[in-house]
Parts: sequence; C-alpha cells; structure tokens
Amino acid sequence: MENLIVIPESRLKELLKEVLLEHDSKKKSGQPEKLYTINQARIRLGISFETLKRKIQNGSISTISDGTRIPESSIDKYLKLE
Repeated sequence: MENLIVIPESRLKELLKEVLLEHDSKKKSGQPEKLYTINQARIRLGISFETLKRKIQNGSISTISDGTRIPESSIDKYLKLE
C-alpha cells in the first residue's frame, strides 16, 4: 500500500527548486557556465523585459561585465531566493 503525503504548495515548489538546482549543478560540473541573453533569461524566469531590467538594476540578478548576458548561476540563485 502506498502512503499519501500532503504538503503545502509553497513547500513543494521549494523542494522542486532544490532538486532541480542540485541536478543542474551535478550535470554542469567541469563545463563552462551557460550564458543567457536578456530575452532568454526573461523567458526562463517568466517575467517581462522591463521587470528583468529592474531586477538587474537593483542587483537581484547579475550580468557578466558586458551587461548583455546573464550567467545561469545568477538565474539559479534568484530562483532559489524567490
């Protein structure tokens, strides 16, 4: 017989993020970090261009030195803190 576990939706989201981040970090070890354009990052985050620009300006999400690309680690860090 299988057990039924009930947890709040917010905790389920946290757990899924943790699992995905752990999976991604294991998958990427030794490989160069993926960089996203502003448009690719906003799609991945599910936010508007303007919202992403504000998050970059206020330091919630960082870009590489040229300011046009966002490292995957910055996106992952933001998602983990959200």
